[in-house]
Amino acid sequence: MKYTGPVYRPPFEDGSLLLQATVGCSHNSCTFCSMYRDVPFQVESMEQIEQDLLETREKRPWYKRVFLLGGDAFTLDAARLKEIARKGFALLDIPISEEDIACIAQESALSPQLMQENCFNLAYRVVDSAERKATHQLIEVAFFDTAENYRHYNDTVQQVLEGPARGRSRRKQYRLKDGSVCDIYALLLVSISASPPILKFSLDEISRRMSNVLAHGEALPNRLGLSNIVRHIEKIIKNSIPDLDTVDWKRNTLYILDPFLLFYLRWGRNWRLPKAG
Repeated sequence: MKYTGPVYRPPFEDGSLLLQATVGCSHNSCTFCSMYRDVPFQVESMEQIEQDLLETREKRPWYKRVFLLGGDAFTLDAARLKEIARKGFALLDIPISEEDIACIAQESALSPQLMQENCFNLAYRVVDSAERKATHQLIEVAFFDTAENYRHYNDTVQQVLEGPARGRSRRKQYRLKDGSVCDIYALLLVSISASPPILKFSLDEISRRMSNVLAHGEALPNRLGLSNIVRHIEKIIKNSIPDLDTVDWKRNTLYILDPFLLFYLRWGRNWRLPKAG
C-alpha cells in the first residue's frame, strides 16, 4: 500500500481499508489547519489505486469497507469515482453495467464517502444474493442501507415538515399524483428529492418539479410565496444543523451544500407523506 505524508484515520473508520485517492489538500491555506502544510497536493494515479486494491485482495481480504484518504478526496470528478468503482467491483468478481455505475455516481452526488458506502452496501447485498450480480433492485436496496447511516437528518426533516407554528393550521393542502396530501413545506421537500438528484435548484426548476409531482388540476404556488417558503426552510435547516454548511438560498437559487442531506431526502425511509383517505 502506498501512503504519502501523514495519514489521518477518522475514529469511525477504525476497521476500514485506507485507500489513498489524493495526497495533501487542494486548498491548504486554512490558518487553523496544518495537517498537510508540507505535502504538495496531487491526485493518486489509477494505476497505483488498482495496485493497492490488488494487494488488498491478495494480502488483506478481510476488509469490508474502504475509506478514501487525502485532505480533499472530494476533488475527484465523476469519471475518477466511476473508475474506482469499476475496478473495485472487477476485483470482487461482481458483474455490474456501466449504466449502474453511472447511477451510483449520480446518486452519490460526487461525494467519495457516499460513493464508497453505496458500493460497499451493494457488494454486501450481491454476495448474499442468489444471482451474485448487481441488479437495479439490489442497487436501490443498497441506497436504502446507506441512508440508514444518515437517519440523524430525520430530526431536521421533521422540523421542516412542521414549519413555523404561526399559520400552521391555515396552510393550503396539496394533492400529489401518488395520492398523498401535504402542505407547501412538504411539497418543497418532495420536489427537491425527486429525480434526477441535483444540488442546485433555480426557482423555475423548483416550480417545474412541483408541477411534476402535483396531481392534475392542482395549482402551483405563486413565485413570491414559494420564495418565502424556501427562505423559511433555509432558516429551519441552518438553525437545526448550525455547525455544517447545509443549504443556501441566494438570488432565487437553492444550493444544497450537503450531499448527505440530499441523499437522505431521496432514500431515507423515516419520512414519508400520508396517503389521502
